[in-house]
Amino acid sequence: MKSFLILITFISISIFAVAQQSYQDVVYLKNGSIIRGVIIEQIPNKSIKIETADKSVFVYQIDEIEKMTKEARPYEPGNTASKPNYIIGIGTGKDYLTTAYQEVKEAPPEKAIIYIYRPYKYSGSAVHFLVKANGIPVNNSYLYVRGYMVFFADTGIISFTAFYLGMPGELSVKVVAGQSYYIEGSLGMRPNFKLRDKQDALEKIKKCKLIANYQ
Repeated sequence: MKSFLILITFISISIFAVAQQSYQDVVYLKNGSIIRGVIIEQIPNKSIKIETADKSVFVYQIDEIEKMTKEARPYEPGNTASKPNYIIGIGTGKDYLTTAYQEVKEAPPEKAIIYIYRPYKYSGSAVHFLVKANGIPVNNSYLYVRGYMVFFADTGIISFTAFYLGMPGELSVKVVAGQSYYIEGSLGMRPNFKLRDKQDALEKIKKCKLIANYQ
């Protein structure tokens, strides 16, 4: 029982730490300005102090503020610290889901088409994980529930990986140019990937929307 409580405490702390790294405070001012950073001081009903990414510190009176929110940090290419392996947030992915499923009619020359999708499942739906192909993210966004992404791959063996609380999920696929592949993602104690045939995949991927590849 004691070990179980320690495990729950560790998971809770890990979730809190990742959430802190993945989100930023955003202050919307009545004059139209938007300030992003970390609120380092708040005096109830009086003022807030916010520190921006360049370490500048600003103080605003409450009557200057339209609203304050927490929003996902934008991805910064080349800065691995800004891109955790997963993020946590209920409904977080809805702004990244765009158009309904459409089949890609033609791949670039000498490429295979790989669809990576994640059907809805209540358990684990608040956790969104980064999918990598041979160590490189296949999309600048996360694999959200009810979302799918398209990856154009070279011929060869590709290892798809994702991590949650340090536990890896992995699937290796032997890819041939000109072919299409369907990989279903899910989350249990760790991310899971399964290679599906087209008929089985289409039943689920048609209920998903394309995940925007935001920079």
